[in-house]
Parts: sequence; C-alpha cells; structure tokens
Amino acid sequence: MASHRPTITLSVLTGTFVPFALLLFAANVWAELAPFPAHVRTATTIWIAMLFAGAALVLRLTAWSPVASGAFALAWSFGLAAMALHLFFAIVDLLGGDLTLFIERNGIAVTALNFGLVAWWAADVALLWSGVAGRRWMRLQGVALSIALLAMLVASSVILGDGIVRWLGVVLVIAVAVAVVVRTRMSAVRPAE
Repeated sequence: MASHRPTITLSVLTGTFVPFALLLFAANVWAELAPFPAHVRTATTIWIAMLFAGAALVLRLTAWSPVASGAFALAWSFGLAAMALHLFFAIVDLLGGDLTLFIERNGIAVTALNFGLVAWWAADVALLWSGVAGRRWMRLQGVALSIALLAMLVASSVILGDGIVRWLGVVLVIAVAVAVVVRTRMSAVRPAE
C-alpha cells in the first residue's frame, strides 16, 4: 500500500507554525503579567488547543488536496501540543505537580477521559505522520477520535465553560457544522478517485 504521509510545503508550515508560536508566546507574556500566571497559562493553552483542533477538524472534513492534508496534519499536531501543555500547566503549574489534587478536583472519570483522549490523539498523530493514514481503519478511528474530541471540547466549553472559552466553543460548533455542510455538498460534486 502506498504511503499517505502529509505533504508539507513552506507556506503550509509557516501558516500553521507561526500562528501557533505567536499565540503561545502571547499566552506566556500575558500569564507573566497577570496576577495568577498559572491560571492564565492553563486557560490560554486550552484556548489555543481549541483553535488548532477546530481548524484541524474543519480541514479533516473539507481537505482533499495534498497541501490541505498537510495543513490538517500540522494543525492537528499543534492542537495536540497545546492540549498536552494545557494538562501539564494544569497539573504542574496550577496544582504544584499534585496529580491526586487534579483527580480530586476533576473526578476520576473526567481525569481518565482527559488523559485517554490525549493518549488517543497522540497515537493518531503518530499514525498520521507514519504514513498509514490512507488505510480504512485509520480513517475510521480518526473520525471516531474527532467526534469524541469535539464532544469533549463542546461539553467543557459551551456547557461547562464561561466567558471566552464558551464563545470559542460556540465558534467551534458553528465552524464544524459549516464544514459538514460543505463536505456534504462537495461529496455530491467531487470526482471519484
């Protein structure tokens, strides 16, 4: 079977990495200027994760060109990096490295869901970059992960969140809904491979 590694061009790399790096830089500067830096770092990294995961989910639904698949792969990878940073800051920076306190505050089910989804996402990213992305089982697990991650992000932002994170969740839902409509319409006119 042919390799399906993502196609990365300089413009795609620049268009994904530069915003990611600038957002992380801005988040850290804001955190250092804030009265509670650990809280700001934890909050802003989930916002960045939502932005990149949302962009990746939209691209997963609508990207059929090799360049767009590269943009998806990078956005998906940077979203994972931001989510991992969010968990790191939540445990190490905000709670002083006390995992038991993290479990007490969130409950065992939410903690297991968070770490389980991040582990699944990491495995998906590893498989994506390994070149097996074109296989049917890989696509199916990617869709299942996308649905699970979207459900978690929507539940934690729109339902449980407030302020900026709630609005990011609403934008995420709208963007994915529009992408589903676009995908449906594109499927009707897309030539067979």
